[in-house]
Amino acid sequence: MTDEHVPRLLIVGVEPDRERRNLIRQAGADWALWEPLADREFRFFVDAARSNRNWKVPLQTVRVPLDTLGWIRAGAHRGAGILRSLSRRGTLIETSESYTVGQPIHVEFQLETRPISVFANVTRMHCPKAGGDESIDHPLGIDVIFYEVDDLTDGAIEEAVERLGSHYRP
Repeated sequence: MTDEHVPRLLIVGVEPDRERRNLIRQAGADWALWEPLADREFRFFVDAARSNRNWKVPLQTVRVPLDTLGWIRAGAHRGAGILRSLSRRGTLIETSESYTVGQPIHVEFQLETRPISVFANVTRMHCPKAGGDESIDHPLGIDVIFYEVDDLTDGAIEEAVERLGSHYRP
């Protein structure tokens, strides 16, 4: 593994015809955002580019942008947040609620038309930088990894990630 930075290419604009789209793929574009542009999608890809320093590290799973309300239970505590990205293995939840790394939680959300209910562990907290600087690389929130996901739910998440991800391939 190397620390060498390998740039990623995001194409933004009017959706091209099939021939130009093939040329974009051949040029090595990683992602495409076609008009009309949504701020949450653009922010997702810019954040992904900013946060991943070593592009040669293979991704364990595909992440896609999401913008859906989620309900979080941690023991007797009840909270809410916005799921900002989703993979088959976990999600980034934007929330001002306080959790600890390693904490088990239960997350419920609507994925397209299907209700999803999963157990997860908090793997990372996103907090304001020290010194009161409110500019952060990620929104306030938590990264979580799902566990003990039943086959039906796992299949629904996998299908949704594939369907959403195909929208952003050049």
